[in-house]
Amino acid sequence: MSSLQVAIAVDNMLAHTRLQHLNENFQEQKRYLLRQVEDRNYPDNFFSPVRK
Repeated sequence: MSSLQVAIAVDNMLAHTRLQHLNENFQEQKRYLLRQVEDRNYPDNFFSPVRK
């Protein structure tokens, strides 16, 4: 295996690791945002002004 092939393999490994971390971060953000949406759908969080 040439040094160019090793360099490409290492670069691919680093890119894959970076993409895994990004994906984990996006999944965490998605869970957070879904919780925020769910919290807003509960009747206890609904505000309705009283009309006179």
